[in-house]
Amino acid sequence: FCFCPLYRYNSAVTVEWWKLGENEFLQPGSDSRKRFLTQSGEASLQLLSVNLQDSAAYYCGVRYRGRGMTNGTGSSLVVHAPPMQPNIVSDGNSTTSLTLVCETDGFYPEDISVTWYKDDKNVFTVNKRKQLGRDGRGYQVSSSLEETQPVRSGAVYICVVSHLSLK
Repeated sequence: FCFCPLYRYNSAVTVEWWKLGENEFLQPGSDSRKRFLTQSGEASLQLLSVNLQDSAAYYCGVRYRGRGMTNGTGSSLVVHAPPMQPNIVSDGNSTTSLTLVCETDGFYPEDISVTWYKDDKNVFTVNKRKQLGRDGRGYQVSSSLEETQPVRSGAVYICVVSHLSLK
């Protein structure tokens, strides 16, 4: 929201919006996800169907009769994206050892925790690799668990992913 008391009574006042780091004002009609509303001395910018690329600080500026602009203090938008359902795959087919890999992607921000359990007991992660996803729309992580002891029939392995976007 941008509150400008002169705007209520004067058509010589214009309100401009911009995203920090971009060189141009946001334009009505340029993106159907952006809605510009003005009424009773207030202006607002609505962003619909936000995505990770929308994360930024947004500012309004009020210009009176084409003169200099007075800026607002800005509003910060942080978009969180939850990780996809984790996928566990077996890496190798040995009767004496077992390597499991837990993978998930599409999450933002990048802080994430992967914990392995064997028969409800916490086991330590042997290897964890995190990187920006191929499409640039979030991060991906893979975590490996290597069982060097012979695998007991009926053993249950669970990979738990924790992220601030999840409950």
